[in-house]
Amino acid sequence: IEANGDKHVEIVVSDNGPGIAPHLLDQLFSPVASSKGSDHAGLGLNIVRNMAKDIGVRISCQSSAETGTSFRVLIPRQGS
Repeated sequence: IEANGDKHVEIVVSDNGPGIAPHLLDQLFSPVASSKGSDHAGLGLNIVRNMAKDIGVRISCQSSAETGTSFRVLIPRQGS
């Protein structure tokens, strides 16, 4: 696909579940205290986004109770 004038490969992973609560969606890619217990730091998506950004990959998320959740990954395409 073309985004911002550049060609990308797009990967979309979606579900039709209940969605992510808006207050969680706002901080989805931020380091947060995890509710999973002391063995989890709540850094997973923050680390993924930072690593992706370092190589020019963009990750976004859209979610609602009506449509479920979709993660979109845009990978810059090399060559033509």
